[in-house]
Amino acid sequence: MQKILTILIIIILLAGCATLPVRKPSEAAPPEGYEKIGTVDAELRTWNWLFMQKSGERLEELKRTATQNAKAEYGEDILLITESTVGKWNPLSLLMVLGAAGFVEDAKIQASVWSPLPKNYGYRYAVIPEGDYNGDWGFMKVEYRTRDQLIEQMDAKLESGEIKQSSYNLRFKKLPATGKIFITLGRQEIKNAISRWFTFTCTWNGKTVFRKRGIEDIPYVYGTDRLWWNDKAYNVGPAWDGELKLVIEDSYRNEVFNFKVIKQRYVIEE
Repeated sequence: MQKILTILIIIILLAGCATLPVRKPSEAAPPEGYEKIGTVDAELRTWNWLFMQKSGERLEELKRTATQNAKAEYGEDILLITESTVGKWNPLSLLMVLGAAGFVEDAKIQASVWSPLPKNYGYRYAVIPEGDYNGDWGFMKVEYRTRDQLIEQMDAKLESGEIKQSSYNLRFKKLPATGKIFITLGRQEIKNAISRWFTFTCTWNGKTVFRKRGIEDIPYVYGTDRLWWNDKAYNVGPAWDGELKLVIEDSYRNEVFNFKVIKQRYVIEE
């Protein structure tokens, strides 16, 4: 009896190992020329007799089910990108002659749905809110500039003679892939304007783009508004779509400020 139980446990373990492995969410950049329009889930129960159906075949069948669901909801002209998959051994496998004749698998898939962009389109970027103002302590403002905007600014400085070609070339190599976030703050107290009190965290789809803490710097401007000014700028390297979340923590005042950088597509009318 003990041997039978041992064999049964081994069979169950082998069947469990044969199920689709867990696939973590994709970190791939958004496909060029497409926009994300939604997500789709699909489930599939497979009776894998005699272990004949390979994991790759079961995965393809799961993807086909997800594609059918996506087309039914979003239309034919779509692109599906698998974000996560998981396969689990189902106790119904015991009906297959105690698991010796195969196994039953419950598999799930989650995929993002993408639609091709029109030929003539552009992007707008909005920061919400643009700033946070308070008469008691000052203000905080956030701005996003794309790589193209940064290049335009550099070109203008080169043309005006403000920078030399060697400096231009060096700055060009350091340009971020997508853009840069600029943060300007003003405080009534010079101590509170020192950036070491601040932590800047930017995320996209739950993943950290950057997390920076300020330094022991000196606020460089005491403006006509009687505020001490300071600023920081951080690169946004990976390609992104939708919205960036920026959280600014001010440990001096024990306050947290939340901003969003929203990327909006629009059709260019000829």
